[in-house]
Formats: sequence, C-alpha cells, structure tokens
Amino acid sequence: MVWDTDSGAKKTVLLDHTSRVMSVAFSAAGRRLATSDVTGVMMIWDLATRRPWRTYRFDAETWHPGFHMAASPDGRWIADSQRVVDLASGREVLVKTWGRSGDYYGLSFSRDSHWLVGVTHYGEVVRYRCGDWSVLERFQVPEQSLIAVEVTPDSRRLVTGGDDGNIW
Repeated sequence: MVWDTDSGAKKTVLLDHTSRVMSVAFSAAGRRLATSDVTGVMMIWDLATRRPWRTYRFDAETWHPGFHMAASPDGRWIADSQRVVDLASGREVLVKTWGRSGDYYGLSFSRDSHWLVGVTHYGEVVRYRCGDWSVLERFQVPEQSLIAVEVTPDSRRLVTGGDDGNIW
C-alpha cells in the first residue's frame, strides 16, 4: 500500500505480487516504486497508472530474498540484491554478478550517484562505479555477517551494521 503521510489514508493498493514483499524503494522523483518479493520477483510500478512498468524474475532456488533496495539520488538506477535496473530504459545493467560471497543484504548509493555499495551476509563490502559497473573497491570484514549499509551525505564515508550488533 502507498500511504498519505499527512492524513494516514491509503492512497494506492498494488496487488500483483503473489508472495511476501521484502523491500521497497521510490525513484527520486516519486513516479515509480520498486518492490521485491521472496520468490525473486522485482516489479517497478508506474504510480500514475498503478500498474507494473517492468517485471523481473529470478529462479527461486538460486535467489536469496533481498532485504533492501536502493534508488539512486539522481533517479537513474534502482538496485536490489540481484540486479541494478536503468529506470529510463528498464534494462537490467548489472545482473547476478554481486559479491563473491552471496547476494547483497544492504545497498546504498553515494549522494552524487557515482557509486553503489553492497554488503553481504558473509562480511563482504563492494563498491561499484555507476555506469560501467566496474568494481572500485572490495574488502572483507573478518567473521562478520553484514546486513546494513549507509553512505554519509558527503559520500566520504560509509557505515555497516551486522548480525552481531556491531557498527563497522
């Protein structure tokens, strides 16, 4: 459901997912909404028509449900644990090449939309350059299960959170 924050009223109900929705993200302009479910289906909705604009599917046996999605501040990209989608064309620009040690649990774009960072359950942190999707940096946090990541407003630092309660 999409809610009005001033009145608390339901604005829109989107019904096409057939299983539990795990994560959601608005595009920067708020005209599209991305949703991802436990079966590996990602939908990008056109909120004006209340219909899916694009639908992407993964084999549920090889896919791990994403707990987070991220939208780039410039409105160009949407990412979930399995892919990055170009919002202008609907094309998947990075698919299933995420980290060496599994799917991403946490994702965040830099504020200038120049890079995307993801963290895995196995402690891997990877930064990608937006556009060509080359790896800018990859490191491992020893013996940690990372599930959250956020970039500071100046994009000079990032913070990660793990299953053990630590902030790295």
